[in-house]
Amino acid sequence: MPPSSPARTLVLLIVLFLPFHSSTAASAAEDANLAYFRDLAETRNYTLGRPVSPQLTPDGKHALFLRSAPRDPTLKLYELDLATGRDIFCNKLYWAFVEIRKLMETGTVDQTELAPLTAGMEQDIRLVKQFM
Repeated sequence: MPPSSPARTLVLLIVLFLPFHSSTAASAAEDANLAYFRDLAETRNYTLGRPVSPQLTPDGKHALFLRSAPRDPTLKLYELDLATGRDIFCNKLYWAFVEIRKLMETGTVDQTELAPLTAGMEQDIRLVKQFM
């Protein structure tokens, strides 16, 4: 058996490891493409998180709108202060909106049930009803 030369060893290493290296590069490119399509599907074509159904308050100082998280389709109620540009999640108002919607869907809207939810929020509730 002839002794192996450095050139022969180099050729042997290239032949053995070239297919492994190229398949790894191809799989990395494939993973990047799949990640793009996964992002596209999870964000619903990058539309989740955008404000929808904006409504101005009667005084014109605020706007109410619905918005979801970037990868969650659940809409939540936000208020935008037009003077400062800050938007905040309307937690109490949002839950009042959810409860009122449940009551309206069941057809059992009782003023005694709404009273704890709407205390001091009569004008806000009128605005929320516009979203329903």
